[in-house]
Amino acid sequence: MTEEWPSYHKGRRDHLHALGVIALSYSAFERGLISIYAHHCAQQKMPYELVQLYYSSLNEKSQLKAIRTIFDTYEKEPAALEFVSSLIDYFNWCSDARNTLLHSELYPTLLGGDADKLYLIKPQSKREPTSSYMWLTVEELTDKIEHGKRECAGLLIYLRCRDIPADQLPVAYRAHMEVVMPPPLVRPPEIKLSPHPEHGSMPDHLKNRKR
Repeated sequence: MTEEWPSYHKGRRDHLHALGVIALSYSAFERGLISIYAHHCAQQKMPYELVQLYYSSLNEKSQLKAIRTIFDTYEKEPAALEFVSSLIDYFNWCSDARNTLLHSELYPTLLGGDADKLYLIKPQSKREPTSSYMWLTVEELTDKIEHGKRECAGLLIYLRCRDIPADQLPVAYRAHMEVVMPPPLVRPPEIKLSPHPEHGSMPDHLKNRKR
């Protein structure tokens, strides 16, 4: 290939990079939730193939309900139940944030905007094509999704070290035998959408103009 690809409009490089990191972290978070669900199923000697088949047949909302149900049924530690509840809530936020960003486009900003923010536009919904606007720091949102992925992995390590005899664990797990239950996750604020493309860097005489 003799020229840079793609040659057509591709947007800001940092925007595209952040979206790629979000997609990878979110997919890893999803895979972690499958393992969280399967943990108590394995403890109850449920057939692994049937567990995977059942879980994969559900939509995202029903999968989260299945995780909550399996933990309400078999989990006895209050701290673990509290954490799983917060993890599901946190994942819902990550899902909303990811979907909002992946269905948005870059929007040219008046007077340049803030260099460290992205200015985006998207339809309000599939049934409501009216445009909504947002301005945000994508790196911060990306870090939050990555945090959820890592906390999910931390819970899985805790559960396995707690419930599986040490001599049956993979060698890598034995260094985590003293791991403690992580504190509950706090759901981040929702992404704010505006019906207008104004932003914080706009001069006061423009922000306060009459419509």
